[in-house]
Amino acid sequence: MPQEFLNAIAIAEKHVFLVYFMLFLAAIAQDKRVSSLVIGLFVLCASQALSVGAAPDLYLIATPSGIAYKFVWYGFWLLTNLMFVWLIYQLHLIHEARVSMTTTAISLQIVLNSVLQLLDFSDRATADIQLFAVAYQILIPTLTVGIVPLILVLWGYEYRNKRSIAAAEA
Repeated sequence: MPQEFLNAIAIAEKHVFLVYFMLFLAAIAQDKRVSSLVIGLFVLCASQALSVGAAPDLYLIATPSGIAYKFVWYGFWLLTNLMFVWLIYQLHLIHEARVSMTTTAISLQIVLNSVLQLLDFSDRATADIQLFAVAYQILIPTLTVGIVPLILVLWGYEYRNKRSIAAAEA
């Protein structure tokens, strides 16, 4: 993989919270209510804020050798990802919102992050052959940054469909 791509992803990942937050504010301005898009972007912002805030401390805890220390790192991310998917579900129930394709993509990104965490931890806890280490180090930041263009495409598609339906009903 070209080093330029990895460097670009690393730089983009440091600033991705601002992009998530701007998308969240734009969704609120457009929808003017709690919609599936607003819920999905809110959870995405919350998960990234937690990631930025907790990662340095968790990294210090997971630095010593030993599987228990690594479990703290992976266990924390798996539990928080589970909590965020549950939060998306609960907020949709509370607001009686239909799940949009955009929010489905956000949920899928969270689940894929969890699967990568689980695979990497399983490798480290058993054979420790570092089979998933490179994939883990590349795919987590790539998913974090790569969800942005997907959100924009799906949001545009859903907006166009919503306008077409409204025009047909008028």
